[in-house]
Amino acid sequence: MPPDAAGLLQHYLAAAGDREIRALLRHLSGVAHLEIPPHLVGGMALGLRRLLGDAAAREQNKSNALGQLTDREIQVLEAVAAGSSNRQAAKALGISERTVRNHIENIGRKLGVGRFDGGKITVRKIIRHVYFAETMRDTGVSAD
Repeated sequence: MPPDAAGLLQHYLAAAGDREIRALLRHLSGVAHLEIPPHLVGGMALGLRRLLGDAAAREQNKSNALGQLTDREIQVLEAVAAGSSNRQAAKALGISERTVRNHIENIGRKLGVGRFDGGKITVRKIIRHVYFAETMRDTGVSAD
């Protein structure tokens, strides 16, 4: 499977020096028929490198987190995250509804999803924890 455009760009930027990044920005501005003032190109190059570095770190964190899960746990997480109820997921996967709930609890424990409010671990909390924890932390909101 060929890499996606973001992956190619990230790979290019990881290996590129400042001169190459500035050339890329000039090329992209030409394609978009926009003029980037020369005094802004350096800051844009730095921002682009930082943005892609942050994205790579987020992807690595997600990959590490999801790598802890069993195949069955991932199937349960995908089914419920896609909108199935626990009962529907259980029926589709040929397991009991209680097993679905147990898998969701295990997923939460493995990924460090807290129960700070005494409530149960839900797929919504798991998704927020895995995909949005950093953003929510940056804004002062708990991902749990």
